[in-house]
Amino acid sequence: MIPAGLVKKLYVPGSLKKTADGFSFRCQNVLAPSTLIEVVRLRANGVEVPLEQVTLLLDSGSRRPARFVTRHTSLPFPIRAGIGIEVSQVVLSTEVNRVEFVIRDVGVGELNLIIEEQLSP
Repeated sequence: MIPAGLVKKLYVPGSLKKTADGFSFRCQNVLAPSTLIEVVRLRANGVEVPLEQVTLLLDSGSRRPARFVTRHTSLPFPIRAGIGIEVSQVVLSTEVNRVEFVIRDVGVGELNLIIEEQLSP
């Protein structure tokens, strides 16, 4: 199990932004080479977001729906790589928001990333 303080380093501070249809944020792997095998869940201010509304944006420019990250269609996440996360049909507050993004890595299991931040301009 990776300590929460280390998992928090995956989040790119200030990247929580409003989009035309929801919100987005960015993660960057500063820990160790990894392979993601599942997006377990995403909650925004305590509300579970259906994974059909979550899309991962890779540095290569390709997009991957979160529900298509599986053990059989894993997602390499090398050191220094970034992933954008877009969430549609969810409106965040102008106050401090709490976003919980839980992913499963082939080596360490679940990583529970908690973001508590206001939307950036």
